Amino acid sequence: MVTDSRPSREHALELEADAELYPADRSEILLDAAAAWRAAGETERAAEIYRELAEVRDQHGLYAIIELVEHHLAHGEPDRADDLLRRLRRDPLLDDGHCMIAGELLEIRGDLAGAERWLGRGAAMLTEEQLDEMEASRAPDATVAGMLLNSRRRVRRALGRDPDMLDDLAPAEIPRDPDERMRHIDAALGVHGAAGQVPPKDPPRNAPCPCGSGRKFKRCCGAPAQPLG
Repeated sequence: MVTDSRPSREHALELEADAELYPADRSEILLDAAAAWRAAGETERAAEIYRELAEVRDQHGLYAIIELVEHHLAHGEPDRADDLLRRLRRDPLLDDGHCMIAGELLEIRGDLAGAERWLGRGAAMLTEEQLDEMEASRAPDATVAGMLLNSRRRVRRALGRDPDMLDDLAPAEIPRDPDERMRHIDAALGVHGAAGQVPPKDPPRNAPCPCGSGRKFKRCCGAPAQPLG
């Protein structure tokens, strides 16, 4: 069945326009735009955005690097992907969330040894507060710590490793396919446009806001946060 890519293209163009209107949120909005371009089949246009964002010194820039890794692996360019992963490892802004998504990507691609290294690095970054949150949660497998430890345990099992203390600490895991796992991870980390997932289509910018305020969507819930002053 042939799907119509026009809604995704229109959404991507609208997001690119929004990125220029709201410079404080530009990186985040462009991640969404790149995801929409990918959904429309415009992978090279998405890659152009990821390359631009990869030069930005913020958390979104690191997520863009991971998306470029996926792009190069999908196009049979493992050397370029490896170069980006080495760059990512050296970045001082690297955190457990980046490590988890990189590890999940490599697991999906069949590089279990690489996935183990990234997930192990992410697990080493977890704080006591994150572990406490996991243990106190009614859905510990939905917390960042729970998902990271589950991914690490799953990969280690596939490699035939003996369980260690962190494996024992990981909560029970609800079986999910790789795409569903990535959606849960993206949601927990607050990552927009990651893993090629398209954000939900918002109402038209000039339509009434669904919150019931009576204002236009673009002037209400659809307006990215602006810096004070």
